[in-house]
Amino acid sequence: MLLPQIADEQDSDILILCEPYRVRQAQDWITNETKTAAIWVRGAARARITARGVGDDYVWARVGAVTYVSVYLTPNCAAAEFRAKVALLEDGLRDLPGDLVVAGDLNARAVEWGMTAMNRRGRLLLEMAARLDLVVANTEDVPTYRRPGFGDSIPDVTMTTDRTLPRIRRWRVLEGYTASDHQNIAFEVAGETRTTRRRTRHPPRWNVDKLDVLKFSAELAAAPAPTTDVPRELTGRQRAERLADETAKLTTRLCDSTMPKRQYGRKRPPQYWWTDEIAELRKSCLAKRRRVTRAGGRPERETLQAKYKTERKRLTYAIRDSKTRCWK
Repeated sequence: MLLPQIADEQDSDILILCEPYRVRQAQDWITNETKTAAIWVRGAARARITARGVGDDYVWARVGAVTYVSVYLTPNCAAAEFRAKVALLEDGLRDLPGDLVVAGDLNARAVEWGMTAMNRRGRLLLEMAARLDLVVANTEDVPTYRRPGFGDSIPDVTMTTDRTLPRIRRWRVLEGYTASDHQNIAFEVAGETRTTRRRTRHPPRWNVDKLDVLKFSAELAAAPAPTTDVPRELTGRQRAERLADETAKLTTRLCDSTMPKRQYGRKRPPQYWWTDEIAELRKSCLAKRRRVTRAGGRPERETLQAKYKTERKRLTYAIRDSKTRCWK
């Protein structure tokens, strides 16, 4: 629900998703048959997709020189079934080309990604990682799963090939409200995402839609002719070049004083449905969820939980109503 807005705020090009709220039917969206794992490639990165594929519990997309893999391993299966799923995942990852970034909701415990103890699932995944030369990229022990009443955990894990790990920058758990029990994780891959993009130097451009026509006409009539600043001794090509320069300077001065310049930058505009009201409701949801978490087992917990659920519904309805108004 909030995913597109959060992606814009973080300026994210590649989104690795597990159990997405809604699956999009688009070329830049890759999902498995059960809709539990997905990858969404946005913006300029879409042009760099060279291959993609789908497995039982994972999907993958090769973007540039890196293959990104989204994995979801359900907690609702027996030990033997989980072992079989890990074996199939290992076979699939072994065949993928190039550098790997594997991320997802693995529903396993291991101290390597911040848990206080290891369980059987975590051991199976670490053994698989060792055989594939994968290492854990998580750098914090901040909980990524926070469901009031069910405790905190770190089921969301990022792994990369050993040679890729030094290129993983700014791995972090985002603290904003997500309308999910999971917190978002963000990181950058040096040489593949924003770290390789050079800022383009745009020539000055103005927002013609906001031109003050009357002011432009008045200043143009009052301005001296460009030939005034061209020395008389200049002739031929030199005189033509100087006249062109003076004309360009006059045009620039007139545009600067009669209309604003267009803004450039990588920051994307908010989603079409985003409003100040929705932004405030999102902050309120985060605050109320934190109060529920801090309440622990105290008597006021149920009251706080009810208030949080009410605020979450308000946010959901506000987004739905805003989208409807915009489409109308």
